[in-house]
Amino acid sequence: MGNRTAEQDLVVELARAAVDATAPDELALFDDTSAAFLRRPVGPEHLTREGKADGPLTFGVDVWVPVVSIAALGAAQSVLIFLGAEIKSALREESSSTIRAWVKRLLARFQPSDRQEAAPVAVPRLTPEQLATVRQRAYEQALAFKMPPAKAEIMADAIVGRLSLPDAGE
Repeated sequence: MGNRTAEQDLVVELARAAVDATAPDELALFDDTSAAFLRRPVGPEHLTREGKADGPLTFGVDVWVPVVSIAALGAAQSVLIFLGAEIKSALREESSSTIRAWVKRLLARFQPSDRQEAAPVAVPRLTPEQLATVRQRAYEQALAFKMPPAKAEIMADAIVGRLSLPDAGE
């Protein structure tokens, strides 16, 4: 986990679930890939037409790059941006301290137990409509990273599945 933020932990956790479901052979390099991605996020524009890495991913040499992991990290990051907007929208009328506590509780679901703080704010479940939007967003982002549609669907389903899991305390 290191010096990652709670938001980065959530991106990594969602992406790991997607990689586990889509390309488990990439899990051996996932920690290194996610650390590199978080230091220097890349977008679909860094992949060639053939789906191989280009630009900052290749470092000037011809190496194998875990493209599914990078697509999963990009999809998870996109989902987190959507969820942040949903939280802001849903809590527009709440006080800023309530919003911060709610977000902290949501992000704490994806942190190791030694970093969690007890928060009295209940985190409501995502609605079926929100989960459908999350799935569509993850699917479209995976396609943008040149994932085949079947793999993009598995990736999107894995992200939604991970978000649907209950809190450890539930």
